Amino acid sequence: DDIKEGCSIIKTQAEALKTRFGSCLKESAKEDEIIAIPGFRGRDPREISMKTLAGIIQARMEMIIDQVLFEIKSKKYEKKLIAGIVLSGGGAKMRDCVQLTEFITGIESRVGTPQDHLGGTITEEITHPMHATGIGLILEGLKKLEKEDNSNKTPMAIKFSETIVEKEEEKIVEEEASKEKNEKKKSSENKTKGFIVSWLEGLFKDDGPE
Repeated sequence: DDIKEGCSIIKTQAEALKTRFGSCLKESAKEDEIIAIPGFRGRDPREISMKTLAGIIQARMEMIIDQVLFEIKSKKYEKKLIAGIVLSGGGAKMRDCVQLTEFITGIESRVGTPQDHLGGTITEEITHPMHATGIGLILEGLKKLEKEDNSNKTPMAIKFSETIVEKEEEKIVEEEASKEKNEKKKSSENKTKGFIVSWLEGLFKDDGPE
């Protein structure tokens, strides 16, 4: 809307201007480079200098980058952005966008493209930065679904693990009970055996010579 209002043209013309001739640095544009915009409904063509267009774009981009830098600093990410700032969206392809971003933020910047995350046949149109955000959101959504799917499986895994532990505990209890039973049986047998031996010894003593 800035280009539309600043140049007094319709929205489709403003978008075409930004895409074809847009630059983020007013200083890099030449004053004598003029763009002729067809007149609306028979009106005379409107002439717009490249420097004027770049000035409008630069003002808006500076506001956006300042806001981004504010968020980076407020979250204390300055030293955590090892890969620098990645610019995505259609505006990232404008001339001098990376240079302006680096100048304001002091952080290395680059244009992000989605081809690293795409397989199969890739057309040039799909690799445009304007698709990077959309593909990134899709990938993030898939990660979230995978995480939720794994979390749903976790209780079953825990339940299975708990069942195994319970069975092991039952087995140990049974073994200890069996061991205790055998020890009691053995102790009882020893007592019985000792009683019989004592009885026999007493019997033979009683039957001995007087």
